[in-house]
Amino acid sequence: MSARPSTTGTTSRAATSRSTRCATALCGIPATWATSWPAATATPRTRTCSGATTSTSTPPTGAAEGNPLVHIVADASDPETSTAGKYTFYGRYVNWSAADNRRPLGTNFAARDLVGGSLSAVTSFIVWRDPKVDQDPFSCQAGSGGPSWYLLSQEGALFFDEQEHVSAPIQVPVSPQPPGGTFGPFPKATQRVQANTADLPVPYNFGWIDLDLNTAVTPAGAVPPSDPAAAQAWVFVKMVGSGLFSVGYDAIQLDNAAHAIHTVGSLP
Repeated sequence: MSARPSTTGTTSRAATSRSTRCATALCGIPATWATSWPAATATPRTRTCSGATTSTSTPPTGAAEGNPLVHIVADASDPETSTAGKYTFYGRYVNWSAADNRRPLGTNFAARDLVGGSLSAVTSFIVWRDPKVDQDPFSCQAGSGGPSWYLLSQEGALFFDEQEHVSAPIQVPVSPQPPGGTFGPFPKATQRVQANTADLPVPYNFGWIDLDLNTAVTPAGAVPPSDPAAAQAWVFVKMVGSGLFSVGYDAIQLDNAAHAIHTVGSLP
């Protein structure tokens, strides 16, 4: 298993392009990225499109699911994406030099949460997270251990019902978090987690969830230098009703890792 953003760990596929058009082939990150990958200077403002699509076959319906591409802007003229030490999308692969010139993704997200009801609704979250380490592939077999940053934690989460009552679980904002006893529903670089399960217990069947997925990753060190507590992520939402009706969409992005919000996910 690899923590590289080109794979989501399910049946997803990501693609990147050096031009203003989106490539359709699977992207591979060269080992000599930091020295061989050109900065976005040929075109002052380019666009990278990282796409994620998931598909499942669920007898007897054979339902298929999909999500739109994730758009990542590259701008060599923007100090936010061209200054060493800033958070950029591929920062962990270029030693936080900003050589990739790509804007990072968000760190805080909000989404609807539906569980049960007349349609027997099921809500799942497909979450990609940045461990901030240039991770090599590793074995997923039981007893083989794991990467040094696992289990990823987060700064906070807020659960709201439809009357705006709110609940906040206890968080450990530093990764890796201690195993057991803490709220950590998204400990991997990629995962699909169903609400109202042991992995993601929710106090309300219908409402909203706000996720603050920022975390300082101890094995990565104090990176990025501009904000070591920031950690980019992306969240897809999947809702299924009666096993027949399905919808998938991006969670609402509330910030950007270049200017991460660190106050969501805790009660006053």
